[in-house]
Amino acid sequence: MIKQTTQTANGNITHNGVGEAATIPWNGGSGSLYASGTWDTATVALWWSIDNTNWVLFAAGLTADGRQDFTIGAGVYIRAVLSSVGASTSLAIMVSEAGLNRG
Repeated sequence: MIKQTTQTANGNITHNGVGEAATIPWNGGSGSLYASGTWDTATVALWWSIDNTNWVLFAAGLTADGRQDFTIGAGVYIRAVLSSVGASTSLAIMVSEAGLNRG
């Protein structure tokens, strides 16, 4: 699970807002992307990769507070990417396996 509480810049979601991108080796099945906060034109999208190097967009993501559910096969990595941030963007972002942190 990734949880990021103060993501403010374009790019890959990290564990603490700086440093290396937070990727999840996905075991397959359903999950959810959660995001909330000040959006100011931002978008959060989900990407997948077979080799953790070459990434493909698979879920267009969120542009407002909410949850986006997804299903993807096993043997891939997933990550969330923040784009189109505005001056006041500050988001709490989490990716969770199905059944965890569901509201």
